[in-house]
Amino acid sequence: MPEKHVVTYPAVLDDSENSPGQYTVTFPDVPSAISEEIGMYQALDRGAEALELMLYDEKNLPVSTDLKSVEQQYPHAIVRLITVNLVAARKKVTAPLLDA
Repeated sequence: MPEKHVVTYPAVLDDSENSPGQYTVTFPDVPSAISEEIGMYQALDRGAEALELMLYDEKNLPVSTDLKSVEQQYPHAIVRLITVNLVAARKKVTAPLLDA
């Protein structure tokens, strides 16, 4: 099976247990990818980073749940798709440290 470079998963942005506008980002299909940030767009960026870190070296990627199903499961949260490039993520994570 060819290596997947780009993957997309539904993300749940929920501020119900935080200050308004401070979102916890979770992925039903990737439970270990969790992040938190103030502001929806910043939370989406931070969520993408968490997703990259959890999946960049995985051989067996989880199946992505349909967006509508996740929206129904989390009716009081914001649900958005997040797409990441796992090859680019792997390069970021494994890049050699530069001497200071």
